[in-house]
Amino acid sequence: MRHLGRVLLVAACLLVGIGPVSAQTQITDATVDELLQRAEDAYRRGRADETAALLHRTSDWANHIRDAASGSAKPAEDLAFAERIYRRVLATFGRTLGADHDHAGSALMGLASLYIDQQRYAEAEPLLRRTLGIAESAPAPSDDHRQAAVARVVGQLGQLEERQGRNAEADAHYRRALVIVDKLPPRFRNATGKCVQHYLRFLRANNRSQEAAAIEARLTR
Repeated sequence: MRHLGRVLLVAACLLVGIGPVSAQTQITDATVDELLQRAEDAYRRGRADETAALLHRTSDWANHIRDAASGSAKPAEDLAFAERIYRRVLATFGRTLGADHDHAGSALMGLASLYIDQQRYAEAEPLLRRTLGIAESAPAPSDDHRQAAVARVVGQLGQLEERQGRNAEADAHYRRALVIVDKLPPRFRNATGKCVQHYLRFLRANNRSQEAAAIEARLTR
């Protein structure tokens, strides 16, 4: 049984709210299996919202394992485990709510981020393109919610291009994300993630500090 010491407490906290759990609960293949099975059972009972919530929580487990891997004793092993969870979540979406369900975007983004960190750029790009299609077309509470989701993905595409040294392409993606964020009400800007912060860093790293300062001033007015 796999034991991920640095994510033990996170695992226990994430499990709260979806059923009784011991403080000693760990994220393992077995606990992932259990949660995914619960998602499929909920789908068979016609509880689509419960299915989506369980799959989203499982994807969050993978996010935490991915983020904690750099400080773990076996980072490569933990990253492989996170990748396996993302893939299993996506497969379960395909069998239940559909591969293009809006919540599937979270797992796709997480897996793409893992690939970017591992310099597996050719694998990350199609995932982000697929996520962008979902964000643009999936049902959303409002157009502002949809546009915030699109900005997050476009900003991630900017990071992907930047990591590969394609600064012109990165700039174009970052600018597209910024145009979207500019039009959003202030209360939605936090929902765009860190895409603007990444663009500001990109500008300053490329000797464009005045542009960065002007954008920062405009968005904080």
